[in-house]
Parts: sequence; C-alpha cells; structure tokens
Amino acid sequence: MREIEGVRLYTIPEAAAALEVSAQTVRSYIKSGQLSAQRVGRPYLITGESLRRFVSGSSSPEVPQVERNLKNGLASTRILPQ
Repeated sequence: MREIEGVRLYTIPEAAAALEVSAQTVRSYIKSGQLSAQRVGRPYLITGESLRRFVSGSSSPEVPQVERNLKNGLASTRILPQ
C-alpha cells in the first residue's frame, strides 16, 4: 500500500488479497470497467475509495468480510490496512 497526498493506493496483488480473489480476477474487473484503476508506469494502482465503491456495489454475501478486510488490516496476509 502506498499513500500519496492522503490517498491510499493498492497494487493488483494487494487488492486481490483484500477482495479474497486472484490477481487475475482483479485484472478482469479492471478490464471490464467494474473496478477503477490507474496505470502509473507499468503497474495499475487502485485507490482505497475505488475498492470500497466496488465492494459496496457488489451483491456478494461476503461484502461485510471484504469491508472488514479493507478497514481492519492484517499485516501481510489477505487484508489491506485502512
């Protein structure tokens, strides 16, 4: 996770960990326009706000768990720090 001017930015692997899906699935979400991301050089960066918008628009029953992943954070495992 990187923070630039108060905006938290996540890489595809970090977003995949928070969403509990594969990196390829996150790439598919970006390609289809479901998840907003910006390419900065080679990597895509996804804002924390984009992840929250994506999760809040999902009808998945796991939405509360993903929200906790984004909010609480667990070091280097599947969960992103807030």
